[in-house]
Amino acid sequence: MPIALEREPREPHTLPVPDAPEADRLPAELAAARAVAERERRRAEALEDRLRAVEGALRDVEASRAWRAALLYYRVRDALPAAAWARRAARALRRSVRARRGAGGAERAPARLPSASGAGPLAGMTLGHRGRVSVVLPVFDQADLLPAAIESVLAQTHRDLELIVVNDGSRDGVERVLDRYADHPRVVVLTQPNQKLPSALNSGFAVATGEWFTWTSADNLMLPNQLEVLLSRLRARPDLAMVYSDYQAIDGEGRPLRDPAFRPQDQDPRDPSRMRLPREVTTENLLRSGDNFIGASFLYRRDAARLLGPYAEDTFGGEDYDYWLRMHALFGIGHVDEVLYRYRVHENSLNARARALRIADAVDRLRARHEARLAALAAPLAWRCTGVAVPGVRLAGPGEPCDVSAHLLSRRDDPAVEEAARRPEALQVCVVDRPLDALEREVLARYDLLLTREPGAQALASRWFPERAFLLDPAAGAPLLARVAAYRLFEKRRVPAPRQPPARVYPVAAPLRVGLQAEGLDRGGLEQVVADLALNLPRERIRATVLVHARAPGAIGARLREAGVDLVITGGDERRLARAAEERKLQVMSLHYSVAGARDLGRRGIASAYTAHNAYVWMEGAERARRAAALRAMDLVVAVSTPVERYVEEVFGVDARRVRVIPNGLDVRGLEAPPASRAALGIGAGDVVFVQVGRFAREKLQGVTVEAFRRIAGALPGAHLVLAGAPADAAYAAEVTAAIRRTGLEDRVHQVHQAGRTEVAGLLRSCDCLVQPSLVEGWSVAVMEAMYHGLPLVLTDVGSAREVVRGGIGLVLPNPYPRLATLDLAALRALARSYPEANLAALAEAMREVGLHRDAWRTRAAAGRARVLGELDVASMARAYADAFEDAWRRARKPAQG
Repeated sequence: MPIALEREPREPHTLPVPDAPEADRLPAELAAARAVAERERRRAEALEDRLRAVEGALRDVEASRAWRAALLYYRVRDALPAAAWARRAARALRRSVRARRGAGGAERAPARLPSASGAGPLAGMTLGHRGRVSVVLPVFDQADLLPAAIESVLAQTHRDLELIVVNDGSRDGVERVLDRYADHPRVVVLTQPNQKLPSALNSGFAVATGEWFTWTSADNLMLPNQLEVLLSRLRARPDLAMVYSDYQAIDGEGRPLRDPAFRPQDQDPRDPSRMRLPREVTTENLLRSGDNFIGASFLYRRDAARLLGPYAEDTFGGEDYDYWLRMHALFGIGHVDEVLYRYRVHENSLNARARALRIADAVDRLRARHEARLAALAAPLAWRCTGVAVPGVRLAGPGEPCDVSAHLLSRRDDPAVEEAARRPEALQVCVVDRPLDALEREVLARYDLLLTREPGAQALASRWFPERAFLLDPAAGAPLLARVAAYRLFEKRRVPAPRQPPARVYPVAAPLRVGLQAEGLDRGGLEQVVADLALNLPRERIRATVLVHARAPGAIGARLREAGVDLVITGGDERRLARAAEERKLQVMSLHYSVAGARDLGRRGIASAYTAHNAYVWMEGAERARRAAALRAMDLVVAVSTPVERYVEEVFGVDARRVRVIPNGLDVRGLEAPPASRAALGIGAGDVVFVQVGRFAREKLQGVTVEAFRRIAGALPGAHLVLAGAPADAAYAAEVTAAIRRTGLEDRVHQVHQAGRTEVAGLLRSCDCLVQPSLVEGWSVAVMEAMYHGLPLVLTDVGSAREVVRGGIGLVLPNPYPRLATLDLAALRALARSYPEANLAALAEAMREVGLHRDAWRTRAAAGRARVLGELDVASMARAYADAFEDAWRRARKPAQG
């Protein structure tokens, strides 16, 4: 049947696996559905009988003499003062015992939220380095004061900290100060155009890795024990999300302030420079009074910050006050009765410029908004729950629009969920119940809150959406979820979203010297990526050397040498590799599959960045363990696709915070080779030609492609198949040749074993469809080259398949295994030797579909060329790698960042 061309591009089409004929399958499915319905009806009737029995028993209890006697006893007991005193003493004793049990470094209980009516746990909901404090220091035009502020942070007695300085478009030469600290082990420097303080804070906390958050200012000073004392109080009070302390006011010269007009209500009678703040935070004294008394000395939990969301960018001058109001609306805030901070009062502070900046007007607006927020938190919401239990919430009635839609990810196609999704003003809550391999960024992007019980899923989702993803069971944490959902719904409806300013890490002062290391550079996609990096890395930032850990440069290596690239052949000798790195004073080693000399890189002061080009399912035993240990020791791991990223995290145990995804980019130079001669291969000008490009190896499944082609050869009498690739596995290549002979199609199946990049480009230009039924892939360069030449794609759902096949330019086939993480060498070999019939039939049907409607598919596939010339170009890849190398260099020099 001809395909119907659509006006709008579609999402990738997944071809179903044929099973039973449709006519046979439908009656069986109908009978099964009827059986399930009958079973559920009987179960519902049994539950109703049990409910009626329980209700009857309760009525009997309420009518009994024992119940009336118990009520009388409790009334008398509560009226006696002595009994009440005894109960209070018993509770105090129990608290004392629990406190002693919790001392000595034992694991503390999860935090409880008093202001949210005991709304559940607040610990361990997000990723963060245990014990680390992240301090953000925004600066705008205060270069003279900045060094003292930085040194006050670095002098803290609590040593596990990171300082994130955000240069918010300063104009007074603050870069001279930042240059002195950019390479400090505990300092990260960001720079952005001037966006004002709330935006600078959001930029800083976006990269924070700590378990605890605070921020300070360039004109103020932290006393050495500030973080230690505040952290100790928060650890001792799991019921609090934030603590604040008293502080000392100083003048522009750093002397104690003697100004009776500065916050007279807080001045210590014996020392007016010391501000003694209220011991309790209430709605009356914080909101209704209009007094932002909390001050500049505070510490709060990362989990609370992520639940609360970013600083509101429309509150400049009152961003801290707005944040404390929101914090108090959800969580508990406590006070520390110590002076831990020095707050500078001078003519260039925000307070001094408040009138000119109209800060009072902004404060009035945020107070009015917070009154509305509190009203919204108190109002009941209508929930629609699909496959999710959230005890205590009010469920929307039939036909009633919902305020919050909560559902399982696996139920996102449910009609009730789709109806709620059509209400943009409703809050969308998704409980992630799918494995890592099945998670897609585009799908998760639709939701306002993402909840999961799996740390791996939370790690992945939080990398994409850091303030939406949490480790939280909706049933166990229902009170917290209900309160946060009400809060997030108000923010969604009433508060402008952040603009996400283009903050970037402070650039490295001089070009980094980077080694690109590979085991060989003969032919292949991995080797081509190394070559593309060597030729396209921005030279003002990176000075590259290519190190080939083999005895010969290979075809690609030879071309690099001709192009003037610094190329070193080590001959497989790690001593020569180390000597070359020392002679060239390399600062970063970029490893591509090769891990030769990797364990000595840190000792030699060289940062390491490993690129995982594929999932290494063929590794097993000691080899897999060694590779896992090598990857875990890297400063940074680059994964070429999301499935590869998940694989290295799940199977090799690489910390998710050290992994970033950089898709391969295509360098189109050299791809305009003349088409290969069809006549030389015995192919007619009008024949349909399928091509598979890749080394001959079992996981590439060339033999499966041959069998699928045999099945459609009769329906497509003019069709041909070309297999292009080096015989990496000679035995397997021989098996494929024998399989071709058995089909009797030697005149229609052609093998090209010694094709370089130019020859492959010529083949692709002369073919009609790329077929790639691989068991594992990373980010295939051959696929991008086929897209450049406008070929439709038939791919199995591995590597980058779903990410590249968009807009209907090809077909994605299901895998013959459930999850990539479960695939090992034994399973790989078994699948390669005995490919499942259903998957083989799907491959043959896909090839037949494209062959029968070649012209329509070529029209669709033309969109692939624009993608590889735009978002998947080699320049984008090279810039992303340059960023990664600079990041790896900083990580290697900053052990405090872990």
